[in-house]
Amino acid sequence: MKTHKISVVVTAYDHEEYIAQCLDSILIQKGTFDLEVVLGDDCSTDRTPQIMEEYAEKHPGTFILLPPTANMGVTKNIKRCLDACSGDYIAFCEGDDYWIDRYKLQKQMEFLESHPGYSMCFNAIMLYYENEKGYLPHTEQFRLDKDTLTIDDLIEFNVIGNFSCCMYRTDTVHKLPAKLFDIYTLDWMFNMVCSRLGKIGFIRNWMSVYRIRPHGVWSGKSRADQRQAMLAAIDSYNQFFNYEYHDQFHKLKNKIAVQYGDNPNREVPFWKRYGGLLIRAITHPRKACNSLLRALSVAFAELTAAAVSAKDAQIAKLCSTLQSKDGQVAVLSTQTAELSSTVRTQDARIAVLRSLVQVKEVDLLILDTLFPHPLSRFRLEEFRAYLRQFKNSMVLSSGEHLPLVKETKSLDIIIGEFESLHPELRGRTKVTTYDIDGYNAKLACLIFLNNVTYFLESLEEKKIPFVFTLYPGGGFEIDQEGSDSLLRRIFNSAQFRKVIVTQQITYDYLVKNNFCPEDKTVYIYGGVMPLDILNKSEGYRKKCFGFEKDSLDICFVAVKYMPMGIDKGYDVFIEVAKKLTQLHSNINFHVVGNFTEADIPVNGLEERLTFYGFQELDWFDKFYMDKDIILSPNVPFVLLKGAFDGFPTTSCVEAGLRKVAVFCTDELKLNNHFIDNEEIVIIPHDTDGIAQIIEAFYKEPDKLRSVAEKGAAKMREVFSYERQILSRVKLIESEMHTLWK
Repeated sequence: MKTHKISVVVTAYDHEEYIAQCLDSILIQKGTFDLEVVLGDDCSTDRTPQIMEEYAEKHPGTFILLPPTANMGVTKNIKRCLDACSGDYIAFCEGDDYWIDRYKLQKQMEFLESHPGYSMCFNAIMLYYENEKGYLPHTEQFRLDKDTLTIDDLIEFNVIGNFSCCMYRTDTVHKLPAKLFDIYTLDWMFNMVCSRLGKIGFIRNWMSVYRIRPHGVWSGKSRADQRQAMLAAIDSYNQFFNYEYHDQFHKLKNKIAVQYGDNPNREVPFWKRYGGLLIRAITHPRKACNSLLRALSVAFAELTAAAVSAKDAQIAKLCSTLQSKDGQVAVLSTQTAELSSTVRTQDARIAVLRSLVQVKEVDLLILDTLFPHPLSRFRLEEFRAYLRQFKNSMVLSSGEHLPLVKETKSLDIIIGEFESLHPELRGRTKVTTYDIDGYNAKLACLIFLNNVTYFLESLEEKKIPFVFTLYPGGGFEIDQEGSDSLLRRIFNSAQFRKVIVTQQITYDYLVKNNFCPEDKTVYIYGGVMPLDILNKSEGYRKKCFGFEKDSLDICFVAVKYMPMGIDKGYDVFIEVAKKLTQLHSNINFHVVGNFTEADIPVNGLEERLTFYGFQELDWFDKFYMDKDIILSPNVPFVLLKGAFDGFPTTSCVEAGLRKVAVFCTDELKLNNHFIDNEEIVIIPHDTDGIAQIIEAFYKEPDKLRSVAEKGAAKMREVFSYERQILSRVKLIESEMHTLWK
């Protein structure tokens, strides 16, 4: 069987700080292929060429160092690198990017091998913001409801993002027209042309990092320069394709103009212009008769058949019907004195409009970006409780954050699955945009800083008071101006009523820094836990090390938000596992979440380490039955400056309630409820220190079981329904009572 060769193109310009990390991430690739790496430096002014030369000298059979030339520019440099490739497949890794999956090339090669009709494929990318020293996923990629893209998809949005996540068939690259390299060609245009030669496949795994830096080729441009470059490129690309996709490119130019806020002549849909007026008028018809008639009159005057969508056309027809009803065309232009005689007929007209524009009035409006996804367990419990407690309540969910849990189903499907499990709540959860059109409420409830920010403008426009829970994460960061400005914006809103905080550090930060007064800041330690776990906790039966079983089983449960899960301490967990396996043959390790053996080398752990991936809530009942320790060496301010996890993490609480001993870090000294070494074990963020602590408990299984049992009892108390759900319900009821006075 033929062994395929993969060529990796590395282009660079002044990447001295980054090129070694880039090349190292290529060298560690594993798989059944031969590798060649083509190095193309574009006349850098720093040490990039020298570093490339050093790597080429160390790995003469792998690296091909192209000779230095005068500065060629991005496109010509790409072309000369491609001409030097001799592999069956071609991948890119730009000099300031790097890969985070050792099997990236193998996975992409296998995809193209099994999908002969595809010209290329790309993987999900992680964005690294150099100034902020933090990682975020490219959420636009996971909004995709498809795994196969066409040129129409790419014109609408460059969802691929950059070259470093792509792999191409070499025969596809050879078919690219020569004139492509005569224009300014970056990944977007390159991939559009490739899409005409075959389908594009999307592999939904984070396997590469795209570095966003102040002086990057694109990210270093000002907004004005980005706009100018994009519009110029669109015109060039439109011409390249002989205007075959003119309509799509024209729409894109309008979209860019709107995005950059510099197109006052852009067409605004009828519903955007007049929907708000109509809804407000309909909400209070008799009080706003003049407003309604003015809105209809102006709308009819401005509406043209060429500028309306299907829904706009419906509204236009309604407006026309209202004007001409009973031949009374003059009704809409009558003077104020005549309007009183039209009130009765106006009610009928409003009823017609209401059939198209329903404004639902509720007592409590719950706004979110992920509900009712089953992986967000605390959301399910908290929001279900509100829906049951407040009969006239609704959840409006945007689904914005489904990509963070790697969900590919649509929000509609997820809602349908939720309602099949909870038929009594059918029709109480709807998909929404941040405009929350068609709904009004006496009070709104939200969680997380970012979520409040998303919906804030609409809440203020509709004058809906709101309360929210400021959990750790979700945009909240200590001593960070970006987060602080959002806090100030929210707390200064006329609609803000109360904020619930769950950690002492959050309470102190808000009050001591004068973000929010004490009387509006409510401290409810912890978080909401699923009731079924709480109810089963006391009678939960499990096997313990040294009693019902001979093996010590240690687990790690988390979501990976950044390479190697450093913020969650996955790197430390693996090192602890390696250390302990050298000492004992009866210690096993278990990892739940989006981690694989490709994240960090697990040499020597193959027979002792098991990966389970993401799992549903019910699965954990059986999983934790024979687990002794959950290890959580998480560390604050790594994922993003100022970002931290709550104490203990949700995963630790869920394990602890099932009588698994919780071993976790507490770098911020957040623990003020659990007795160390009796109900919980506080560990350092240090491999040797953790190993020593576990070694001590290994020698005293009875003490380990005692910590697990006492910890479960304390967690049942701290995270009880009364302390968590009822406290929140009472706060909401109190605010509603105040508003109804």
